[in-house]
Amino acid sequence: MRVRLQAAAAATSLLLFLDPAHPAQQAVARGHVEVTFPESGAVVTGPTRIRGTYTDAFDIFIAFDAGFLHEVHTHDPQGDDDGTWHFDWDPAEHAGPVEIAVRGTSTADLHSRWALPVTVTVHPRLDPSSTPSLHAVPAGPRAVGVLSGGSRSESASGHRLDPAARALWVWESATQRLLTTPGARRVLAAFMDDPAVAPDPRRVLYLYADRGHGGWMLKDRPELYRSLIAWAHGRGWSVHALLGSGAYLAPMYSYERFHHKAVALMDAVLVYNVTAPSEARFDGVNIDIEPYVLPDWRHAPSVKTQYFDMLAAMMERKAASGQRLLVGPAIPRWLDDSAECRSISWRGARKTCAQHVQDIADYVALMDYRDVAGTSVGIIDQARGEIDYGNRIGKPVVIGVETGEVSSGDPETISFHEEGRTWMEAELARVMKAFAGEKSFGGIAVHHYDSWRTMRTVWSPGGVTWSSPVADSAPPAAPAGLSAAARDWQRIDLGWEPAADDVMVDHYEIHRSNSPDFEPDSSTLVNRIEGEYARDPGLLAGTTYRYRIIAVDIAGKRGPASAEVAATTPTGAGRRRMRIASIAITPAGSGAQGTLTLTDDDGRPVEGATVSGKFGGAAGRTFSGVTDASGVFRATSEDLHPPWTVIFAPRRIRAAGYYWASSLDVSHAAESSHTIRH
Repeated sequence: MRVRLQAAAAATSLLLFLDPAHPAQQAVARGHVEVTFPESGAVVTGPTRIRGTYTDAFDIFIAFDAGFLHEVHTHDPQGDDDGTWHFDWDPAEHAGPVEIAVRGTSTADLHSRWALPVTVTVHPRLDPSSTPSLHAVPAGPRAVGVLSGGSRSESASGHRLDPAARALWVWESATQRLLTTPGARRVLAAFMDDPAVAPDPRRVLYLYADRGHGGWMLKDRPELYRSLIAWAHGRGWSVHALLGSGAYLAPMYSYERFHHKAVALMDAVLVYNVTAPSEARFDGVNIDIEPYVLPDWRHAPSVKTQYFDMLAAMMERKAASGQRLLVGPAIPRWLDDSAECRSISWRGARKTCAQHVQDIADYVALMDYRDVAGTSVGIIDQARGEIDYGNRIGKPVVIGVETGEVSSGDPETISFHEEGRTWMEAELARVMKAFAGEKSFGGIAVHHYDSWRTMRTVWSPGGVTWSSPVADSAPPAAPAGLSAAARDWQRIDLGWEPAADDVMVDHYEIHRSNSPDFEPDSSTLVNRIEGEYARDPGLLAGTTYRYRIIAVDIAGKRGPASAEVAATTPTGAGRRRMRIASIAITPAGSGAQGTLTLTDDDGRPVEGATVSGKFGGAAGRTFSGVTDASGVFRATSEDLHPPWTVIFAPRRIRAAGYYWASSLDVSHAAESSHTIRH
């Protein structure tokens, strides 16, 4: 059985949100989500079950006042992505008006569909110890003019944007390890210093400093950040606070009604710096708030100007503090030439969206996510507009590239993941040469540390990943605190505490069995997870499952298994089970073809089931189609150049009256290598 490594972090796919000011923009394509209770204007005085419906949608999430995303419970009797949902909400942390937003993913295009927002009024409980609402956070003063002119390429600590030095984004899970595990810092140092990784030095960290579901480490444990930043400065690196997260609705901060939350993010960094010694202060701020994923971004100029106002308010907050932080947002490569961004009036000037942002900020990190340097759609040409304007106003442009596996947009051309590190370095050398004489060129930033660290040199039998040279003398400890709870009749959710290791835990193995007191081995391994939370779907109803977790460190050492826990799925919804009876991948023409067969419990083929997923390894194409009368589905990758290694990985399988009992699959995915061109 091939087991895929899954990240436990919240998904960061593009969000499509419907601004209540533009109700006419409700999606007309397949995919619809609705809130049926409560209605807007309702008064909430205590715990409330919020209810709704969905059609041609899945992965339904809810959020309150642009806050964290929470998964709802769904009821889909026929298994056709058409049903009802509910979420039991305790509003104890809210008071006054609260905006409820609900999002689903369309089965047609995998883009988000949002219900019309519902605003209710929460009457707080008479409990003086209750947590105050974020409504109490005041908005910062607005900028009175465009903050442009002059170079702002140096921070208070003297760090400059060196075009020869690479930056890298470091997200939640990696930051957590760096804050709490000394060995993780040694691994990062080895990666940053290894010339085999890249010829250019790595000296800039965009370090996550925003909130998480477990709290806000920057506020709750500032001493951990002080230790980490001082250590990084001691190595000659600069550190920027990374703000924004896919775990909550950061794009909505662009709306004026939520600007106070964006300013509060900046305030958290400024307050931290005031209280930290000079050697432990942030050198800058990298803002990852992406308003262009909002559907009214394309049609409503006001959304763009509200975003500019948000950035200006954050910059004014910095200016008022007197701190010489370098502040720059991450922006997409098309913010200067897309039709909706070519001519926008803001504060008396008509410019492109990119130019307005460059005027406001100290620098921009251009998400120039392409996997080739040349051609009209390559990295160089796509950055030309921002580079030229940066030359005019004297501000840096950092060019960002992607190394992670992506599923949205056009995954075949967005990321270097499929091509590998060797190809990427050759293309980035062309980028460095093309912009070497540009005064605005601020270097290259790589998204992101974990995906770059685990990236293969090439997706072929000879490809390798970076190997840590840090001495590792002992395996990890057994994970503690393992819990298991049935989410519904076919899924159990697991959680546990981070395992200790003398260097760094790389991932966790999830082992499942129906037998008590089982010993984990290859037959019980069902998944590998980077974080400390896992979903185990595709189970059988009314069945008891037992779990144990094993931590694996960066050297590949496996620790002892956790204590065993058990959970029982409730009685099911009456749907029949279907499973993958066979799956394979073979060369086909200039690419690869994946083939699978679906059967029911009696071994009969399941016809008309919709299969969707994505090729992996050297291929990146997404696929979707239906099984034929023999229960067979086939998909073909893009053209490939041997040698290659390709993965065929279905991600959703659905058919009316059935559910995908993936726990019964012969395998969840197929992998194959090919070395000869036909």
